[in-house]
Amino acid sequence: MTMKKFAMSVVVAGAMAGTALGLGTATASAAPQPAPHAQQNIHRAPVQQQIVVHRPNYGPFVYRGVRVTPHFDVKRHQWGFYSGRTWIVVVTR
Repeated sequence: MTMKKFAMSVVVAGAMAGTALGLGTATASAAPQPAPHAQQNIHRAPVQQQIVVHRPNYGPFVYRGVRVTPHFDVKRHQWGFYSGRTWIVVVTR
């Protein structure tokens, strides 16, 4: 066996052993990986659209054919009402 054949067989054997062990051209990172998508959304509230209605006061009025009475939402610290599942903010200006 010549030196050239021996060197080539060592390179080929090393490449085959590397791929068998899962070693490829990708690099490894020690950075923490994010949690799977299902686990990330466990405590996330559903996103709601927010609409603003300008009114001179917070009294009852008709919004899209429905009579509504605004109330103060303590969590949001604002006046408004629900139209279906959407929170409508009432602003006096």
